[in-house]
Amino acid sequence: MKVMMAARQATKQRPNGAHRRCLVSGAVLPKDSLLRFVVTAEGSVNPDATGKRAGRGLWLSPGRDMIKMALARKLFAKAARRRIDDVDDALARRAEADLIRCWRAVLGLARRAGQVAT
Repeated sequence: MKVMMAARQATKQRPNGAHRRCLVSGAVLPKDSLLRFVVTAEGSVNPDATGKRAGRGLWLSPGRDMIKMALARKLFAKAARRRIDDVDDALARRAEADLIRCWRAVLGLARRAGQVAT
């Protein structure tokens, strides 16, 4: 009984072990170090910096070159196993804007909590 309790406590204390595979490089990395993209029911790909949007999640290593390679190789459609209609070259800009919006929200919360001074 004590062994089972110790095993449960060890799993609770373990850091987040969620790993995902990058579409382009194939590297298995922690979720926190990858960018998530979502394939919607309409067949479009959207960046998801918060990780809360509904839809099939696809993961890429951060970088414009990774997004361009995924677009060139049509990896979003292959990974989603469906036709993707709305994928364009502006996806990298939309991902960057989504990340900036997410970081601004985090910085705003930290400022209101007194953790950041400007």
